[in-house]
Amino acid sequence: MENALRHTPAGTIINVRLTDEDDGPGVLPEDLPHLTDRFYRGEQSRTTPGNGLGLSLVHAVADLHRARLDIEPLNPGLRVNLAFAQSTARRGRDATGSSVAIPVGEGTRR
Repeated sequence: MENALRHTPAGTIINVRLTDEDDGPGVLPEDLPHLTDRFYRGEQSRTTPGNGLGLSLVHAVADLHRARLDIEPLNPGLRVNLAFAQSTARRGRDATGSSVAIPVGEGTRR
């Protein structure tokens, strides 16, 4: 990120993507639509520690930042991809003089 902000001209499109992928037991198809619901725990996960907030918090962050959240079942496992909206950024300085990017434009929500 720092290099992209520092070494590209203003108006450059910078894509930020975070992906978490595992080869665990995955999720049942009937659980997929509920994975971002607060406190939702699928039947398979009810005997393991947790409170069902993880993906609901990721979903909230995605909404706040106009990011796209994709959850894809793998066989085995699960892939969660968080892609922040493509946008141009204008550069500025914060109170300490450090360079900051301020997103400009519309994003994709899911």
